Amino acid sequence: MDHERGSRRDSGKKRYRDDDRRSGGRDRRNRDRGRSSYIEVQEQQPAEDSPEKRLTTLLIILGDKMTPKEITTNIDKVASILKSEYSKLETHVLKTIKNCFMELPMKSYIYGTLIGLVNVTRSDVGVKVVKMTSQTLQQCLNEGNWRGAKLSLKFFGELTNANVISPRTMLDVYDDLLTALDEQNLKMSRADTIVYIVLASLPYVATRLRERCPDVLESMLAKIERYFYARERTILDIDGSVVRKSIQPYVGPNVPYEQQDMLELLWTQIQNLKSNDWVCPILLKPWSEYDGVLITADQHEVEKFVVPQEFGGMNNSLPTTSFRIFVGLDDESIKEHDVSDISYFIINDVVDDILDIMEVNRKDCAKYLKELPYCFAPDTFIGKDTTVSAAKTDVKVESETKMETEEDSFPNNWTNDNPPSVDTTNTNQNITANFQLEQIIVEAIGILFDRVDIMDVECCYRFWNWFSHHLSNFSFIWNWKDWESSLQLDPLHPKVCFLRETFQKMVRYSYYERIKSTIPDEFSSIFPIEPSTSFKYEDSTHPLHDLAETLLGKIRKRASNEDVQAYFKEIVTALPPKEQDQTIRDIFVQCVLMQGCKSFSHVLNVIERYLPILQSLNESPEDKLHTVKIVAEFWKRNTQFLGILLDKLLNYRVIDASSIITWLFTKEMETEVSKSYMWEIMKNTINKVISRVKQVQYKLDTLINPRTDIIDITSDVDKKVNSEELRSLENTLSNVTREQKEVLLALVNLFVGMLDERLKEYIEQDIQDPMSQYWFWWAYGFFKEIGRCYQPQMSTFMVTLETVIIDPLDTKTNPIIANVIEMIKAFGRMKEASVVEDLS
Repeated sequence: MDHERGSRRDSGKKRYRDDDRRSGGRDRRNRDRGRSSYIEVQEQQPAEDSPEKRLTTLLIILGDKMTPKEITTNIDKVASILKSEYSKLETHVLKTIKNCFMELPMKSYIYGTLIGLVNVTRSDVGVKVVKMTSQTLQQCLNEGNWRGAKLSLKFFGELTNANVISPRTMLDVYDDLLTALDEQNLKMSRADTIVYIVLASLPYVATRLRERCPDVLESMLAKIERYFYARERTILDIDGSVVRKSIQPYVGPNVPYEQQDMLELLWTQIQNLKSNDWVCPILLKPWSEYDGVLITADQHEVEKFVVPQEFGGMNNSLPTTSFRIFVGLDDESIKEHDVSDISYFIINDVVDDILDIMEVNRKDCAKYLKELPYCFAPDTFIGKDTTVSAAKTDVKVESETKMETEEDSFPNNWTNDNPPSVDTTNTNQNITANFQLEQIIVEAIGILFDRVDIMDVECCYRFWNWFSHHLSNFSFIWNWKDWESSLQLDPLHPKVCFLRETFQKMVRYSYYERIKSTIPDEFSSIFPIEPSTSFKYEDSTHPLHDLAETLLGKIRKRASNEDVQAYFKEIVTALPPKEQDQTIRDIFVQCVLMQGCKSFSHVLNVIERYLPILQSLNESPEDKLHTVKIVAEFWKRNTQFLGILLDKLLNYRVIDASSIITWLFTKEMETEVSKSYMWEIMKNTINKVISRVKQVQYKLDTLINPRTDIIDITSDVDKKVNSEELRSLENTLSNVTREQKEVLLALVNLFVGMLDERLKEYIEQDIQDPMSQYWFWWAYGFFKEIGRCYQPQMSTFMVTLETVIIDPLDTKTNPIIANVIEMIKAFGRMKEASVVEDLS
């Protein structure tokens, strides 16, 4: 077939919709949906030795721990089996091939070559695979599954290398996607997404495109280049530098490296690859061993692709940046990898895919990370005998977030509450056994510890969370003596706080005494006290001890709500008239907590048993705030239980979000500003409020636009029922949205008030740089993080926020607080920014 023929397809062809939808791990919040498809295929096999099972296994293990020569040998064998079995197992083969390139993208080059070999003598297989890949790509575009779209393009590239489709056809596929750049008022977020998936897949097929269609390739690159020029002008016009600065992992004047926009860095890497004649030495090319055979095969056409106007699930709407470790060091034993080299992107991208896709299967994640060197050319990775550590890898911060939270205000790899890199560090023990990486990890931790005082506060928080989790996999063994000098620093210095919070987290992973025995005595001043209760009425000399003991006895005997309330009436006369309600509330809540202190299940049982009383004692905002303080005092020696209890009481509507937020900003809590439990409670509370809005909005959307046509809504009765339900949901949505606004406004107001008060003190003390004060460093850093996380919600009431909270401030004297509000506004501008230049 002619490689140089023109464009090949009819845009009017009807497209099949594949109902076997997989998210490829992109939705971390839905664990079931994120499961690896190939794992499900293995689990659901009807018989252990069935032909489907054997073929699936052969395809999955193809290339595992194989040298390049072994790969070609095994491709030949599997190709022969595939050709003979395809007719009997067509549906199963196509589904498995799809699962392989979507779930094992590090081996796409193997599957592309395999299909190329089969296509030589069985072009019908090639036709079906191309059609299946086309359907997969269009489905990913329709669903907003951008990782899946990228992996589909990558596989198309490998099919091009194997002569299953022509280079011109591949360029036509790219052109279909890049046609979106010709739209009027093109959203930058939309364009960034499309340009990214094109550039990310280009290195794998670039040599073929350059050989056969250099002019068309050059034209495509010129169009992308025009977009980058227009993009930069747009970012300047909307003051996008505010957003770029706000997402950098290192802050201040002494950053260890230039923190670049990842999309711009990828474009630089592509340009450098082009200047190197598109040669990427780390990529394996098994198809080159079969060039003489593959050239005789038929090539197949691909239908036209359409990028939907409405993007679903689009997550990279803002610039992102990398978090690098082994850079800017005065250590000759560490060779810095050139980040402008395309191999830097390729390796990081593959690792990112593995972590994302395998997040729910840590065993397989460990397996494929350990076997990663087999997926690249020999000598890509440094051998285990070398003294040069970590020369070819840096760590990219993930999130989440993809942690996948729904927040679109900030890149997933910073906001995700459960980034894959945290969970997948369970595999470190297996990885180090094979790659001799243990010392590298130790060295990386040491480097990061030295930099915590120039990190973004959220990065510090994530660091101690990860580190404590990491130590739990290594029997909590660490050479703490190396960091002993840090104890001489200010108690709020990031290094001291890092150690203190790491110890606090470690205690949650094991027994207190076990953790304490691993920590040198020199660190006892910052080691947490043993978790325990603080029952106010335990002391027999307390004037209300006997009343509390009697009530506790009733609760232990599971007295009814009526009996308990009757007891309240008995003792109320013995209490001071102005303090009766407060005292009864204090005694009762303390007794409930004491009775349930053995475990979470115990306390939940007690709360549920006496929920009517708890709710009746907490009717006003003052009552609820008092209850929050009671719980905080009772569990002040166990902040893990404190967070869980407040969360449960919030679920039971005993307290509300406003009462928790108000408590967090009381004077007595100002000393806790550098402690993670405070911010975890804050974020969890806000997330609960936002989650309610999303749940109600989802129900309303489903009612208005049903996802099924089974229900008959044509009758008047049904219409009346739906109308009533609609009004009910609309009222509920209005209420929860109002609550969301009130809580976030209160949060910002309290933050601003607290920071402004401290700034005024600094002015009186003639302190010129507030950020030199560690209390302010922590408080302001978390304020900035709150602004990043909840920008989408805050942007809906920015006028109110500025009028009520910011305008009264003396922003000329103290502009630093207003900078966070400006950051929130800049995020909104960036999300809505349009590139208006003509890129055609």
